[in-house]
Amino acid sequence: MATRQRTSLWSDIYQSSKVNQLSIPAALLYTWAIANFDYYGFQDGDPRVIKGVIFPKRDDLPVEKIEKLIEEIISVEGNPPLWRIYCIGQERFIQDPVWFQRQSFHAIHKKPSKILKLLTDHQIDTGLSPLLVKQGCNFGAGLMQDGCPREEEVEVEVKLSEESKVLAKKLLENIQKWFQKFKPPSNLNGWAKSIDDMIRLDKRTEDEIKEIIDWCQKDTFWRKNILSGTTLRLKFNRLQAEILSSQKGKVTHAGVDALDKKMQEAFARGKTKGIEHKS
Repeated sequence: MATRQRTSLWSDIYQSSKVNQLSIPAALLYTWAIANFDYYGFQDGDPRVIKGVIFPKRDDLPVEKIEKLIEEIISVEGNPPLWRIYCIGQERFIQDPVWFQRQSFHAIHKKPSKILKLLTDHQIDTGLSPLLVKQGCNFGAGLMQDGCPREEEVEVEVKLSEESKVLAKKLLENIQKWFQKFKPPSNLNGWAKSIDDMIRLDKRTEDEIKEIIDWCQKDTFWRKNILSGTTLRLKFNRLQAEILSSQKGKVTHAGVDALDKKMQEAFARGKTKGIEHKS
């Protein structure tokens, strides 16, 4: 989805330790893709689309190679990551989590984001402020005042289990114990929706989820990477494997082990229970 807009390639990208962990082809994809994000920092994550839009004249970068480069980019550890990936069924989308720290749109009317609207409809927390979500989804189009939405909250009715709401609150409370400056979402429905999906679709028990929340928020490595219901669901299998490894005294965070690589491959195709979001 090419967007013909003014975007900036910030100079400190060349000094970024995360970017410099990438191979040259992956770094090329990461930088060239900047021009393809929409006004709210999202783009289609289908390797076939990326091939056709970003690399249409590069025969040395087939779809299969692009898929591996995407996996390389999302495997770089850090908070925030270089890219966030969201899956809805078979569809995959990419978000630049620092988009609004790097881009300036002064005197430019930002077009709404179809991808942000789709993610919001599925109650997926993208980390954007409520105001940006309203603008990006074109909520309350008739309530515009001086170019900005009014302060009325736009609520979406979602039937969520009480267990999912309690667990979402538990995750937030555990995060706030060690991260006092953490800015929580305007409401926890997005987190609760991911946890509700874990219970209904992934067949996780309430006790299993409680155990994972308690463990990951005490682990100095994982607590920085599990800061929402979405990431909790995405990394659930990996976290269970980490607990098992810790009980055997074999915990390691170096690189990406075979299990995590297998999960990433399934994640890239959107076929894993732990990352599907169905309406």
